[in-house]
Amino acid sequence: MKKMIIIVVACLVFLAATANSSLAGENSKTPKPKKAMLTLKAGDTAWIYFTGYYCPEKNQSRFANGSYEADKAINCPNGITASGKLPKRGFVSVDPSVIPLGSKIFIHEDEEIVTAEDKGGNIKGNRGDKFTGHGQRGLAEAYKVTGWKRVTVLKTDDSS
Repeated sequence: MKKMIIIVVACLVFLAATANSSLAGENSKTPKPKKAMLTLKAGDTAWIYFTGYYCPEKNQSRFANGSYEADKAINCPNGITASGKLPKRGFVSVDPSVIPLGSKIFIHEDEEIVTAEDKGGNIKGNRGDKFTGHGQRGLAEAYKVTGWKRVTVLKTDDSS
């Protein structure tokens, strides 16, 4: 009888662990590249791991890193993107060796076209950081972005 109970409990633990891993937001069928790929060109499709970033405002009630100064230092240190523009929704930070700056990118899961306008210090290889806005609302949206997404490069600066 004890063996039967142990086997049933072990099966339940296994099933619970399996269910929890599939609920964690990672799709087991989604490829997870181990290293940076070659530079993508117009028409190429790839999987990119996205996170979100925002520009804080002093009057927010919450900050991702505890304070306005800490969030500003990480997310919007100089207030402009690597391409010299003010950050706005629809911009993403990328590794320019994978996706050239200025590229138009279609994110399949979001059904959205974004532009590679920035590069971040921690954005290396198959990573993207999607700008979600300013202030408390931008912070809330940034938390929703994280995950692997399939992208297609629609246009690069050197494509017509």
